[in-house]
Amino acid sequence: MMETELFQAVLNLQSPWKITKIDFISESRLLEIWIDFIPGSEFDCSKCFHQGCKGYDTEEKTWRHLNFFQYRCYLHCRVPRVTCPNCGVIQVDIPWARKKSGFSLLMESLILIMAMDMPISKVHLC
Repeated sequence: MMETELFQAVLNLQSPWKITKIDFISESRLLEIWIDFIPGSEFDCSKCFHQGCKGYDTEEKTWRHLNFFQYRCYLHCRVPRVTCPNCGVIQVDIPWARKKSGFSLLMESLILIMAMDMPISKVHLC
C-alpha cells in the first residue's frame, strides 16, 4: 500500500477528497498532509444541501491534527466555494473539521477529553 493510500484510509477520506502530498520531516518532528479534491467535482450546499453545486474558487486552510506518534501533524487543503442556485456562493463543509476551527474533529475531541481531567493551562499539544 502506498503512503498516500494508507493516510487516505486512516483519515477516512472519501471521494472527491484525496491526498496529493505528504511531507515527513524527521528533524522537525513534523508530518504535513495536503488534501485536495478531484477537479470538476460537485458538492452539496452547506446551507440548503442542494446537490450538484459547481466549484467557484478555493481557499487554502490548515488544521492541527492528532500527532502521528511523536510527530506533530497538520492537514492542508484547498477548500472550495460553490455557487448554489438557492444560497449564492457558499464554502463547502469538509468532513474532518468544523467551520472556523483550526483543529481537526479528532484533535478537538482529544483536547476536550484532556480538559475534563486537567486545567487548560496544562494541556500541551506539541
